[in-house]
Amino acid sequence: MVISVLKACGIEYCRAVETTKKFTIPTDFMRWEGICHHNQGFLELADSFLAQPYRNRPHLMYVWGHSYEFDRDNNWDMIEEFCRKVSGKDDIWYCTNIEFVDYMNALKALRFFRRLFSCL
Repeated sequence: MVISVLKACGIEYCRAVETTKKFTIPTDFMRWEGICHHNQGFLELADSFLAQPYRNRPHLMYVWGHSYEFDRDNNWDMIEEFCRKVSGKDDIWYCTNIEFVDYMNALKALRFFRRLFSCL
């Protein structure tokens, strides 16, 4: 019920707190699970993400967390290291949540037409 109300209000995505440890594209953006929280080994997952040969299929590294947690845990160095690892890559698209949702919705909306010819 909550999700139907959110959709009726125009909300297009919600982040869940569950994590997958996988770089897969979400199937339901109203229950969007990250691969990990930033305190759950995300630097090692970044290494794994960068090492994978994903050239022929879409994949996503979605780390979630809150900036106040970096202050609380005094670990801003972790996010800075993460940014150094993944930044400046020509084959990575850095985007916001809504940019990703919009792109995936546009991709799903594509229609392909194939004309079949038969000779009698």
